[in-house]
Amino acid sequence: MNGLVTLSRSTAFALLFAVGGSMLSAGAASAGDLTVDNVWARPSGVAGGNGAGYFTVENKGAADTLLKVEADVSKTAELHSMSMEGMVMKMRKLDSAPVPANGKLVFAPGGNHLMLIGLKAPLKEGDTFPVTFVFEHAGSIKATMKVQQPTSMPMGGGSMGSGSMGSGSMGGMQ
Repeated sequence: MNGLVTLSRSTAFALLFAVGGSMLSAGAASAGDLTVDNVWARPSGVAGGNGAGYFTVENKGAADTLLKVEADVSKTAELHSMSMEGMVMKMRKLDSAPVPANGKLVFAPGGNHLMLIGLKAPLKEGDTFPVTFVFEHAGSIKATMKVQQPTSMPMGGGSMGSGSMGSGSMGGMQ
C-alpha cells in the first residue's frame, strides 16, 4: 500500500506540474512556446479607483498576439500604451499587443501597462490575485499577479518586440 501512496503522490505532482507548469512559482505561467513572467501590480489606495499591472511575455516560437487580460479584481482590465510627447503623458487603449516570434512583449512602468479600472477593493502590498492572459494562438494562460512596490522591479521603456512605446518618468499612477 505504501508504494501505491508514493506513486499516487508522484503521479499527482507530475500532473500538477504538467498542467500548472511554472505556476508553482507565483507570477509565472506557460503554454506552448509562451511564458508569462514578472506578473505584478502596484499597490492602490482605494476601492473604485484604478490600478496598474505589469508583466513580460517571452515567446520561443511563432508570433502570437495578446488579445486581452482578464482580472476579477476590477470591473474592467485594459491593455494600455503610454508615451511622452514633450511634457505630456499620452495613454491609449490597445485592442491587442503583438508578441514577436522568438521575442518578448514587455509591459513595464513608463510604457505599456495593464489598467485595472474600477477596483473592487484596494490592492495591498503582498496580496495576490489570479489573472488570465488570452492569446490569439496559444489560448489562455492563467497566472498569479502579486501586488508589490515598483522599487523592487526594474523600470522599463515598455518595449513591444523591437520597438519602444516610450519611456520617461511618471508622476502619476501608471
